[in-house]
Amino acid sequence: MRIKVTILLAKSGTNITMTWRLIAGILFGCLIITNVFWWWRSKSSVIDTESIKEWQRPQSPSTIDRTGTSTQTLEMVTDMLNCRQEDLPEEVEQLDNRIRELNKSIDQTRQRWIDAWWSARKENPPTESEFVIDVIFTSGNFDDIEQLASSAIHQENVILLAGILDDGKFAVGVSSNLSENYAAVNIAKRIAELGEGGAGGTDQLATGGGLTRTELQEAMKQLKENINNNGIN
Repeated sequence: MRIKVTILLAKSGTNITMTWRLIAGILFGCLIITNVFWWWRSKSSVIDTESIKEWQRPQSPSTIDRTGTSTQTLEMVTDMLNCRQEDLPEEVEQLDNRIRELNKSIDQTRQRWIDAWWSARKENPPTESEFVIDVIFTSGNFDDIEQLASSAIHQENVILLAGILDDGKFAVGVSSNLSENYAAVNIAKRIAELGEGGAGGTDQLATGGGLTRTELQEAMKQLKENINNNGIN
């Protein structure tokens, strides 16, 4: 059962990571397009007297260079979108809508993955003394582990430790019936203290980071054993 869950996590984590890299690229492109568009619009709409006087003054080479660079960037964006400058507002709006749809799709995919993960775990539940779960990804997106940890809040008798080794980030989720005695924020701070990181959050959900791969892996292992055997001191 542990092998099945590991395979499920590996495949799902890879798909979600690739999707997020695509979204990051689209968001970066949208940011460039939006900034360039508003620069172009502001330049086109300046008709007051003071602006006209300003344009008539001699420009320094640095000002001319910046203007030339912005014009080149605008041309590059319109070429990339295969549209005219006056069509940029509509193109930006369409791009924004696509990003919203992709974000919604990612949220739905992530939730299905989390639901499947819990279903797989319930098929082979741990013993009562092993209520701490550690889920470690080599790489991934922080939103994935945060939402996975958050889902533990609605379970029973569960403390979930999720981490990404490449980023040194982690998240801790504690089910509602345990959070009074095992506060997520205290557990997260203990993990951070075992390395040189930091952490914060609430009794049910906490996050942290700043650890090396080795520090994070060892800290999560140590805290899991400590809580399962002795509880938080």
